Amino acid sequence: MSGNLVIPNVFVGSSPSLISRLDVDLATIATYINVREITFDLLANLPAQPQPHGAGFFATDAGLLFGSDGATWWQLGAGVNAVALGLYGSRGLLGQNNPGTPNTKFDFAADMIQLIDPNTLATSVLKSVATQTCDITVAGPAINGRDQAGAFVNGSWVYFYELLNVNTAAKGLIASASPWPAGPALPAGYTRWAPLHAVYLSAGGALTPLLIRGRSAFYKDAPNVFNGLSGTVENTQSIPALIPPNCSEMWLDWDCFAAAGEGPSFKWAAGHNYAPYPSTTTGTQSGQTRVPNVGQAFLWQIITNSRQTIINLDSYSVPNGAD
Repeated sequence: MSGNLVIPNVFVGSSPSLISRLDVDLATIATYINVREITFDLLANLPAQPQPHGAGFFATDAGLLFGSDGATWWQLGAGVNAVALGLYGSRGLLGQNNPGTPNTKFDFAADMIQLIDPNTLATSVLKSVATQTCDITVAGPAINGRDQAGAFVNGSWVYFYELLNVNTAAKGLIASASPWPAGPALPAGYTRWAPLHAVYLSAGGALTPLLIRGRSAFYKDAPNVFNGLSGTVENTQSIPALIPPNCSEMWLDWDCFAAAGEGPSFKWAAGHNYAPYPSTTTGTQSGQTRVPNVGQAFLWQIITNSRQTIINLDSYSVPNGAD
């Protein structure tokens, strides 16, 4: 004797206090068991909804586990790779002006990017992120465009972010006038972001030519900060168009003519010699100095006498969680 035994789900339509909402559309034990199988695949292959209540999906590339309520995929906990970077960050981040349209487009790629939902603090990890392009002329909030309808103000800082829609696995870039931790305005469906970098939009409406590596942005043409006689008092060098407000540090290169015992001293607090360079002989001195950002400025002076001095800015860094 053989056959199929069908046992109905007598709890269909019952109160959630009697049985989980995940079970209300499971008419038989067979469907109850089968839909609880977890599919293992890449995040990009997350099946479209609707899926049965209780269905599971594990994204092998991102280390994320999802559960279905019949209409929406819900991420169950943080990604298994989340502890590697903290809340947000990246590894092997590369960025530069788009070769074809450098004034209004910026390209980013990375070995890995970890994104955060600022409301729940849940995280997702993207691996091997190929080159993406953000066009700041595209009105938004729009993926690979701006996060605002109107154009950015010329002579201001633009902040770039990676975005992720965890329900569709769609990803992309967005440009914002808002720095982190506030973050950008998000297009519909996108809930997670990671900061990438900050780029200055010139008075003429062009993105500054930069090469980005991790947390550092290197000027393709190092801007001159000072060229002239130094004087002997402390100089406050304010450079708001050259380093962003959230800059952590900058690298300066300098040249000056100095006699023995003279030389430049770079500072971040008045009256303190953070990086003094007194010369032992008369002649031209040159060097590089790493200085912390305090109010988008730094202090410096030439010890003893006023001398001809040239200071250029090579690079700046931001706290984006990159290596």
